[in-house]
Amino acid sequence: MMSQGFEFRLKKVLEYREEKVKQAQKSLTEARIILMNEEGRLSSLKDELNNVNITAKGEGNLLDLQEAITSCRYMDYLDVCICEQQHRVSEKKGVLEDKRCEILERTRERKILSTLEEKQYNLFLKDMDIKEQKLSDEFALSIYNRRCRQEK
Repeated sequence: MMSQGFEFRLKKVLEYREEKVKQAQKSLTEARIILMNEEGRLSSLKDELNNVNITAKGEGNLLDLQEAITSCRYMDYLDVCICEQQHRVSEKKGVLEDKRCEILERTRERKILSTLEEKQYNLFLKDMDIKEQKLSDEFALSIYNRRCRQEK
């Protein structure tokens, strides 16, 4: 794509910014995986609470007092765990949103340099065209002058 002889002076900076975008994408992927794991734990806790509720209601009057107290305490424990897990999930969602904002910012920074490179490349091509046109004009003028001299 780039013409021979074109050298972008900020190439190292552009490469650095491209690397930062890749790192941000990797970080975003990791944050998504962590969020999915936390949501999975939350779902498991909710399923466990539902199972305990179904079991307690299904047995109805068959539970003795000790089993009822134990079941109630376990459900309270699961409620606390669910609240804590919901808090963790909301924190991870915040982290994920921060990662998205970071990747957008990094992409914007890289895009600025890419646009600058493209503009400089277009200027380079325009300059090369002008030089080529001058050489062509000089060559044509030289040929014209030779023919004029030969005719005299």
